[in-house]
Amino acid sequence: MKGRWFVESIADIVTRRRLIEPGQGVLVGVSGGPDSVALFHVLTILAPDHGWDVSAGHLNHGLRGEASEEDARYVCALASSLKRGCIEEQVKVREMARLAAVSLEQAGRTARYSFFRRVADERGLQRVATGHTLDDQAETVLLRLLRGAGVEGLAGIPWQRPIAVDSAVQVVRPLLGTTREEILEYCAAVDLKPRIDASNDDLGFWRNRVRHLLMPLLEGEFTPNIRQLLGRTAAICREETIVLNHDTDLAFPAALLAQTDDSLVLDRSFMLEQAPGRCRRILRRALMSMELTPEYGHVESVTDLVRGAAEGAAVHLPGGVVAVLQEEGRLLLSRGISLTTPRPWRGIYNLAIPGDTHVPELGVHFHASWLEGEEARRVVSGDLPGHIAVLDAAAIEQPLQVRTRREGDRFRPLGMTGTRKLKDFLMSARIPRTERDRVPLVMSAGQIAWVAGHRADDRFRVTAHTRLALQLECYRYSPRD
Repeated sequence: MKGRWFVESIADIVTRRRLIEPGQGVLVGVSGGPDSVALFHVLTILAPDHGWDVSAGHLNHGLRGEASEEDARYVCALASSLKRGCIEEQVKVREMARLAAVSLEQAGRTARYSFFRRVADERGLQRVATGHTLDDQAETVLLRLLRGAGVEGLAGIPWQRPIAVDSAVQVVRPLLGTTREEILEYCAAVDLKPRIDASNDDLGFWRNRVRHLLMPLLEGEFTPNIRQLLGRTAAICREETIVLNHDTDLAFPAALLAQTDDSLVLDRSFMLEQAPGRCRRILRRALMSMELTPEYGHVESVTDLVRGAAEGAAVHLPGGVVAVLQEEGRLLLSRGISLTTPRPWRGIYNLAIPGDTHVPELGVHFHASWLEGEEARRVVSGDLPGHIAVLDAAAIEQPLQVRTRREGDRFRPLGMTGTRKLKDFLMSARIPRTERDRVPLVMSAGQIAWVAGHRADDRFRVTAHTRLALQLECYRYSPRD
């Protein structure tokens, strides 16, 4: 009875929210875990009544050795037992993360959605269904709240969205209103035996700490329906975001003076007349038009430029994009322009430890603070942002200094055993040639301890024996004349 009720409830959600239309092709992302296995099973049951062409897609990340291979075999066997197709491929996510200088989680997500889109396009499928649940929604809202987020971030995971801005394929999440407990009950009721990923219990990951430590605390000590409340918060924020996006749809064209494939010009005077929140959203839209994923620091740097910088001031952004204040109140965002500089800066600054150090020649600001060993290990076990590095205090030699690259510089990127030419690393990280002389290097006794904003040196990493660590944060800001 529980199994039948579960199937009917998901059918109602799919129909009411129009997640999957009759006759459409659906690729279900199936990892082998309870959520995706339950979703695949339910959609397979519903397929004949709706004319859906349902198949499974599994991307082996190659991170867990034989366990990953067993996951792939399990998914293909499940699809075969349900008389459904299975598309299975393998990628080297660890290598992808290293080459792109991103976290394993980010590299894995990019690989999965690239795989889903390609398979959907090749097979003419209109939907990609993923097994995100109400628990995932609640955890996402909490994680974003802890890291600092606005209304758009707190909107969490949408029920439906395009897989890419230039694609008609939609990603749908039919289980987003369903708890993990309900899914486990369904699996037991219909005798499904999904795979269990041991890494989901590893408290070294932020999401797992939220799942296993914070959520039970909130549920037990504050409110038993915390998942539903956070889900409601996400729904409210999502609705508010629609209104805000409509406002931005009207304000952005009014601020836009000119646009080409590689640049756009905004009216600074118009933006100064707007409320701060609207100004930020105009700038976010502008950065997205330049094919950037705007983070808080990027938006704030350009906002500072608009509000208080002198003519000619500039902010360097990822992807070789530069924001420059021009004459007559124009803000130019352009990719590939070369700002006039007589020659690369070759000075040296000593870092204040603990404390703050400004390097105006590079438009960066460093903040240094000490961490106890246990706290340092907790920090580095999570998804550490690129602008933060944590170094073993025993490995560094003061004073730490900041300079730019020099001929012959080498370092050992975190996670590698051998040294690498800094020049090769900057190229592989896709840092534009015009920006490479502006990348700050934190030096310890002549060795590169941190390529600021990108990668620390492995010889300075925090280990199980670290008793004291140094946390360094590097922020870009708007240079003032």
